[in-house]
Amino acid sequence: MEKPHWTKVTGRFGDLGGQYVPEAMKTCLAELEAGFNSAVNDPGFWKKYHSYGLSDHARGADIWLKREDLNHTGSYKINDALGAGHHGYATANVCVKFGMKCTIFMGADNIRRQPGIKFGPHPFPTTVRTFQSVIGDETKSQMKQELGKLPDAVVVCLGGGSNAAGMFYPFEEEPVKLTSLSSGSVGVLYGVRIYVLQDQNGQISDSHSVSVGLNYPGAGPELANLKYNNRATFLVATDNRSLECSHAVWVAIETAKELGPGKNLVLNEWTGRQVTYTDICHVELP
Repeated sequence: MEKPHWTKVTGRFGDLGGQYVPEAMKTCLAELEAGFNSAVNDPGFWKKYHSYGLSDHARGADIWLKREDLNHTGSYKINDALGAGHHGYATANVCVKFGMKCTIFMGADNIRRQPGIKFGPHPFPTTVRTFQSVIGDETKSQMKQELGKLPDAVVVCLGGGSNAAGMFYPFEEEPVKLTSLSSGSVGVLYGVRIYVLQDQNGQISDSHSVSVGLNYPGAGPELANLKYNNRATFLVATDNRSLECSHAVWVAIETAKELGPGKNLVLNEWTGRQVTYTDICHVELP
């Protein structure tokens, strides 16, 4: 790795990040940080798997497997509970494993929209970014293979920020334009200093978006620091833009126009299955 995927003890990104939590939580967070540092410094943690049998069968290029199926529940979603983890699903799997009864509670709106929180006090932001940075690492590698160079810009949707943090991190020190969607001002939310939606008295404002992953009042501290230092551009897209072509696609189109011919842009998107019902509810059919 060209640079470490974790921050040192402070857990700060410039003036942002940190731990704004009760003293009772300090010990738990310290134990989590120690476990994270132990795992991330173990070379076996980053091991790649060469599939000799499949490579021989293909009689072509060597095939390497990124074994996300080795994670519990068989997906990258268990990488971290606050990143993209369907925590109820993971809990149910563990309970089945150990023969325990399990009841998952979700509000009606949550069941329909399935939101989550992708930020919190240190070391959660660093942990989330580290495990999700595989997204950006793969993008760098694939673009170099395809074009022989890095893209000129990367566009990502932004809710709490696990997806964007993982995509942006490997490009932070590269001459690549980083663009996402967000707004707000500096404040404290969920035990961390970040950019949040708030009123003039510092009270957290309600957020709204028809997109399941974007309905958050704030974003992770590392992304907030990129905004603070003008390293990344953050735009605002309305629901109408989402219904027309999705938030990120609209930003990608606008960014492509700005870059001009001969440049290359990478758009990191998701399937959007979870937001389909919500979108339908906002469409007036003839």
